[in-house]
Amino acid sequence: MGMIKQSKISTVRADAQRAREEGRRVFVAVFKAGVLSSGMFSGGLGHIAEMIEAVEAEGWRLEHFTYDSTESRTDRVCGLFRPLAEPGH
Repeated sequence: MGMIKQSKISTVRADAQRAREEGRRVFVAVFKAGVLSSGMFSGGLGHIAEMIEAVEAEGWRLEHFTYDSTESRTDRVCGLFRPLAEPGH
């Protein structure tokens, strides 16, 4: 795994962990999608999936996401996460 990719995953994991420790009920993360991995018009975004998995490993569940495609080639995915179990439930 590349250093930049690993750094992105580590950063979002640490942010998710901190939000969980602070007792947050919502965690929102923006992931830069960049260029599609397997083609110009469609394809997998494996690196985004790995970042989502890292957040979920910290006790969050992806509830909603959006994909923003612009001409700048810096497409973004925004994910809204909720805790797997609310404190006290």
